[in-house]
Amino acid sequence: PEEQSFASTALRVADHELALAFTAALRDVEAHPPTLSPTAAKIQDRLQKSQMLLDSDQQRVARLTNELAQAKLSQKDALQDELELAKSQLDLDKDEVEEADQDLVAAGGNPQQRIEAMIQEHDAQVKARAGGAAAAAPSTGPHGSLMQFRDWLKIRQKLHLLAGAQEAGSQKAEALSRQRAALETALEGTKGGIAELAQHTKNAKAAAPAADTGPRGLHTHEDAAALLSRTKLITADQKVLTLLDRQAADLRQLAGVYQQWSGVVSLQASALLP
Repeated sequence: PEEQSFASTALRVADHELALAFTAALRDVEAHPPTLSPTAAKIQDRLQKSQMLLDSDQQRVARLTNELAQAKLSQKDALQDELELAKSQLDLDKDEVEEADQDLVAAGGNPQQRIEAMIQEHDAQVKARAGGAAAAAPSTGPHGSLMQFRDWLKIRQKLHLLAGAQEAGSQKAEALSRQRAALETALEGTKGGIAELAQHTKNAKAAAPAADTGPRGLHTHEDAAALLSRTKLITADQKVLTLLDRQAADLRQLAGVYQQWSGVVSLQASALLP
């Protein structure tokens, strides 16, 4: 019973850290989508064309629905036929989009959806675990010397597992901190190399405010689109920085919980074999 609070805290913190890892993975995929295989690229092209047809037919259904509502009685039958035909084509579009999307996932071309499916599976497991959790009944067996020695061996095994979990949490937290530092350095360099974003670097913010040189000239459409794309990528990586910070903090907390838990279990071992 005295260990249950540590176990509950460890489970809660580990679940939170895992949720952060999922979110960070999604952000990373958004910022740095993997290169598609030739097969996946063809499927993605088919998906995009199917989506365009879906959007077009949705607009057609909306237009015909509006026209039917305002049409004269003599026109209603013909418009109703057109609307039913458009709706049937819309249903076909939806099926084709769903099929292409599933094919893309199977070909490894939609990692976002795969990660989201993993999140849903994890959430379902958490709910199932919470619904089926039950407190373990205390042992009522004999407590002779042999039984005490067996209990002591079990406790020693638990201490070994807790020590391993504590070390793993600490090592992963350090690895995430190094990953964050490398990403931060790369981001600073990227922002510093873009005139419009240079003022967002830490060095620029630490220095004295730069003199206002007046309004800048307008970008061309191509330049504005390129800058917008790069800014969105930087923003996604910036969010990953925060997620890595929070993930490392969870892991350090988790390592601390395992350390405190080990202290309680050590006392149990001492009580069994003075």
